[in-house]
Amino acid sequence: MVRDPVNGCFSAEIMLRNIGVDLKWSFMEDLVPSDPRFAETAEDTAFWKMLSKIGPDDPLPPQMMKQFYERCSTVLRCGRYAERVKPFLDLFPKENIMFVDFKEFVTNTESVVKQVVEFIGADPGLYKYKELPAGMAGERKGRRMHPAVRCKLVEYFREYNLRLYAMLGRDFGWTESDIEEGVDADNNNNGKAVASSRENDLVAVVRKSSRVAALSQPVIRKTSSVRRVVSITASASQEPPKIRAMEEDM
Repeated sequence: MVRDPVNGCFSAEIMLRNIGVDLKWSFMEDLVPSDPRFAETAEDTAFWKMLSKIGPDDPLPPQMMKQFYERCSTVLRCGRYAERVKPFLDLFPKENIMFVDFKEFVTNTESVVKQVVEFIGADPGLYKYKELPAGMAGERKGRRMHPAVRCKLVEYFREYNLRLYAMLGRDFGWTESDIEEGVDADNNNNGKAVASSRENDLVAVVRKSSRVAALSQPVIRKTSSVRRVVSITASASQEPPKIRAMEEDM
């Protein structure tokens, strides 16, 4: 599942704060000169280089949890999907991997889960769907990303997003990021989630032929508003008027 990395980064910060991680950075604060949030340090680079050389039977480095859960650079790195996806596309045919759009999943949960079940070769008719409580880890509690930081992140991820679109032949519409209605708005815990269930609430399994992991007990909020995906040609040729107006207001 892939999500607009701008919204995904802020969601990650909120989740980490809500589970008690003591972050030394925040996307809620204004930009500063040579902002350290948008650059990897030499220490970061050394860590990822070291991690890439670890074998399947080697112990994980003791600093791994700190690097993963406390560093802003790690949150940004996770949002550079083109880099994360390429190793899989180098090994497996693209048609053997299903890429789920987070917005589409939030808007049409049951329909998307059925598509996943069909993709892995199972019969969606054997599964039941039920409502689950809204997730708590992403509760906003009135917190908002700083507008200047949002604009900075849009520019930061632009090249990576376009590279992903070219790799997959699919435009997710993130080139000009927008606030996700009902997802990035203040949460009121009135939302409900829909998940697939078959006796033990199992959602999906792994497709053995492609070794692609499917969804497992998704918990999300519904939203009735979603911007439609445009073609990569259209998105590259002009900015949507709505985004232009928003940037002018900022």
